[in-house]
Amino acid sequence: MSLTSLKELMILSTLRAHPLHGYALVDALEGGLGWTVGLTRSTVYAILRRFVERGWIDGEAVRDNRYPEREVYRVTPDGESAHRELLRGCIDNLTEGTHPVAALLAHLDEVEESEQRRAVEGMVDERRRRLQALEAFPDHDGLAGRALELLRRQVRAEIETLEEVLG
Repeated sequence: MSLTSLKELMILSTLRAHPLHGYALVDALEGGLGWTVGLTRSTVYAILRRFVERGWIDGEAVRDNRYPEREVYRVTPDGESAHRELLRGCIDNLTEGTHPVAALLAHLDEVEESEQRRAVEGMVDERRRRLQALEAFPDHDGLAGRALELLRRQVRAEIETLEEVLG
């Protein structure tokens, strides 16, 4: 399973559930699980362009009186098939995920203590923001709810470990 496949799966799954314009899609992913695979605004828009080129999504210009015209994306029948294939591919090729906090922490011995402290404090602040966003995210039923709780636990554990490093 590649990180690219997970990013595509996350975007396609979100659009299957809720046709959205790009800005709303980015907000939904940033407030939810998109950060877990490194989905940034520019990455989301690049993937949307690829999906349109592949015929996986269609965009429809929608005008809201309060906003300029926006492109709302909906999954096509080809996109539905692609979603099933992406999901199967990710399930069949599950590999170890990424753990950026652990990877960075393991290398901080190479910098001065003052820089270490600033880096760890920054990681604690960022993780607290992530936890706050995860706790504000609406609860979900089924496995999506379990995934959210897993992430909350992981972020809490990272905060605890980083705070121990700070003393």
